[in-house]
Amino acid sequence: MTIGLFSRCLGCNDPMLAMTRRPGVFDGVRCMVSPQSLSSGVALGRALEPFGVPASYMEDLKDRVRLQTSFTLDQFSPVPWAKSLMIPTFLYQVRDDLYTRPDDIQAMFDNIPIANKKLHWIESTTRRWDGYTYFQREPEQILHWFARFMA
Repeated sequence: MTIGLFSRCLGCNDPMLAMTRRPGVFDGVRCMVSPQSLSSGVALGRALEPFGVPASYMEDLKDRVRLQTSFTLDQFSPVPWAKSLMIPTFLYQVRDDLYTRPDDIQAMFDNIPIANKKLHWIESTTRRWDGYTYFQREPEQILHWFARFMA
């Protein structure tokens, strides 16, 4: 069976973490396309901004997450896990997405250690949902990526 992954949003984090822990499970997976990747800590911080919640409260939130889960928000970040991606990976993202920051997505992309990688920014919108529906509106790049690596 020919396998390619289409891993949306936080669903992109799962294969990154899994490749960090058990890379052999992905033998034979040809590629991954991931729209709208997300780091939990960045998303939570961005979600609080429109409400005028002071940045100091983010430290309280980080403490509460750690107390509830035994993990820090930084430990939920896919940015370091991206170093384990060994399959061709295409990320696409709304650049001005209100729930993330371009530097976080860029860091994730930069950490992917292979040459067969691509990052496409969706411009002229702040609506996260425009990233989720990009494939339906503009399928050419994504279909080309799958055709290239799954042929």
